[in-house]
Amino acid sequence: MLTKKNEVSLKRLKGEKRIEFLFRVGKRLHSTHLILHYLPIEEEEAFHLGVSVTKKHFKRAVDRN
Repeated sequence: MLTKKNEVSLKRLKGEKRIEFLFRVGKRLHSTHLILHYLPIEEEEAFHLGVSVTKKHFKRAVDRN
């Protein structure tokens, strides 16, 4: 969401159902090491964003986080 000065305001995406919906319905952009899941919000000039990292390249959860 943009503020008055065109700065980006970030809000944490919370709730298992919302995150599952984003990963199921949202669009994806991917590279070798990560996947970006995004879903535009129609009422606002904003979107939900999720990032996932493959286990293939980063075996330990500590490295993926």
